[in-house]
Amino acid sequence: MHYLGKKNTGFQAVITVLLTTALWARAFVSPTPMMASDAYAPLYNGLYAQLHAFPYLCAALAFVLVLLEGLWLNALLYSYKTLPQNNLQPMLYYALAMSVGPHTLSPLLIANLAVIAGLSQLMTHGPLTIDLSKSFNALFCIGLASLIYAPVFVLVVPYLFVCTFYKLYSWNDIAILFLGLAAPIIPYAIVHHFMGDLSFSLYQLATTPAEFCLSWTGFNLKGIIIMALLASFTLACLFETLTLSKFQTMSVQKNFHVTCILLLGSLLLLLYVQPFPLSWQGWAVPFAFVATQFFLAPKNKWWVDDACLLVLIATVTVYEIF
Repeated sequence: MHYLGKKNTGFQAVITVLLTTALWARAFVSPTPMMASDAYAPLYNGLYAQLHAFPYLCAALAFVLVLLEGLWLNALLYSYKTLPQNNLQPMLYYALAMSVGPHTLSPLLIANLAVIAGLSQLMTHGPLTIDLSKSFNALFCIGLASLIYAPVFVLVVPYLFVCTFYKLYSWNDIAILFLGLAAPIIPYAIVHHFMGDLSFSLYQLATTPAEFCLSWTGFNLKGIIIMALLASFTLACLFETLTLSKFQTMSVQKNFHVTCILLLGSLLLLLYVQPFPLSWQGWAVPFAFVATQFFLAPKNKWWVDDACLLVLIATVTVYEIF
């Protein structure tokens, strides 16, 4: 990884695209049908109705979307000084994380667009506090993501924690935060009011997370092994990231902590999102950040980095093959 990090961004981009293409190769030959949502997902279901009959198109769109989301996340992290110049590693690790799961359009793949947008509102260049307008925008993004895929609503927990921890809000400010959360849902409610099924739609949106928690069936043996490997690596990355944050400026420390809180909050998705591969895609955004910090840690020996990366790639590859 030290060798890769010394190369220009063009070389890193080529490696990322080639590796992602190799992991997704089977999807282009024998595409998986577009994933039907197993939870309440009104916006995603509308997309599913239009595209599910075109599996090759769904695979191609998903592949492009994974790379674009990784590139957007990479640019976001660099713009807030959490990455050194000339580095596309977050894009690579995001693509690896999203490769654990269906190689086609899925609810969390679409919802991650709103999650990344929300994360961009919680980061800052200077002051440690978060503007009320940015907090409103962050909660708006989570409300939008929950319309794409209802279980993502659980991410409101880490987002609200960050918003309240980095600013002491009055009751009026807290009310505005919840208005931000409700803002994308209000037009949805109005439409369903005129369609005559408002109460049913809001009930589904509100109860889906609880129903999934009660009906959770756990993992199969393959899922347990893969989950143990990925979770162990992620935990090591998290500790390394928290250690590195001590040597950053206060504003950059805050950006480190925001992403780590999002990673811990994403654990809630394990209770609500089934099957396992799909739940891992909910970790992809913060995972890409902490994995990058782990591999960028100056005290790591080159062989440790390379061995960890090979284990990570092998884990994703084994899951894809078997």
